[in-house]
Amino acid sequence: MGTFKKLSFTNDVFEQEDKHYVTLFVVACCSSGEPQVAEPDKCKQWKWFELDKLPEPLFLPLANLLKEPVNLREFVG
Repeated sequence: MGTFKKLSFTNDVFEQEDKHYVTLFVVACCSSGEPQVAEPDKCKQWKWFELDKLPEPLFLPLANLLKEPVNLREFVG
């Protein structure tokens, strides 16, 4: 079983959709396995990217997280 640690949260306003969410972020560590798409109607695929090579456009909660004073590099192995 993996371990989980609270990371941060973001306040996300999707203006076009007239929606407001609070997104909770956690860091999950697992010693084996690969991510699998469990909800194909909501998520097309999983891909790994380096922090300085993230694809654009970013999902709004992730863009907001990157503006926070959180050092994500301390979690990168």
